[in-house]
Amino acid sequence: MIFSIFHEARVGGRTKNEDFCDYTYTDESLLMVLADGMGGHLYGEIASRLVVSHMMECHRVRAKPVVSDPYLFLNEICSTANNAVLEYAAVQDLLEIPRTTVVVGLIQGNCLYHAHMGDSRLYVLDNSGEVKRQTRDHTRIQYLLDRGEISPEEILFHPDRNRVYNCLGLCLPTGPCVEELCLENGDVVILCSDGLWNYVSEKEMWDHVSGVPIATMGSRLMDLAECRGGVSRDNLTLMALLWEGSFHDDPTILFCADTILSKDETQKNFCDSESWVSLDDSFFDKLEEEIVLDL
Repeated sequence: MIFSIFHEARVGGRTKNEDFCDYTYTDESLLMVLADGMGGHLYGEIASRLVVSHMMECHRVRAKPVVSDPYLFLNEICSTANNAVLEYAAVQDLLEIPRTTVVVGLIQGNCLYHAHMGDSRLYVLDNSGEVKRQTRDHTRIQYLLDRGEISPEEILFHPDRNRVYNCLGLCLPTGPCVEELCLENGDVVILCSDGLWNYVSEKEMWDHVSGVPIATMGSRLMDLAECRGGVSRDNLTLMALLWEGSFHDDPTILFCADTILSKDETQKNFCDSESWVSLDDSFFDKLEEEIVLDL
């Protein structure tokens, strides 16, 4: 696979960052995950980090070097991540179950499989600036938009803007919306939290993408959203990937983040175990250490 990737999370005007994102890959499969811990509930930063860490480990276990059934995989990692959140809350005797939105992108061959729960979004822009794909939020606002009862300009200040009806951390979640899309060379895949998309339009995304490295584009979009958000701005997180195609001619080389990596270097993302991730004490202990370090 040939791609360049950028990712960054900023705290914005908040005291802590409840967003988290990460990616992992083999030479034939790439997983990107972004989660936005829900600030209206306790422990959002725990939920987002737990979900992303769990999904990363699931990919390392299952991608040998590809995931055999992408649709099943995306549904299962959402289900098992939800179970991980519920189990963590029970084991730690938390006052409230942590909750988080999530958006996931899995690329194999030239195909993007994506899933989401809540209002963290995925966009795909082609090299002409057209939006090929945008996920639909699982929110009250999206419902009102679909019915024509409000305009896009009313979203930011609408009293129901934070009402999300699907997320991880629910005893009976609705489940993810899973779709697929064929990628073409030059397509840009964007995963972002509402702290970014609330303040940056699709046209502005393309204006900042066109003709510049993906890292430059990402930093500019983050700066723009942070400036517009003001002193009360939300956490904001962005993952942006420039797709340049499958590299079948020489599968020992993978291009990532403007750096050529050898096949040996990519092996760090593999896990020898054939089983699903074990939600044992060591998993939760490691997670807690990472959370403490970030706070």
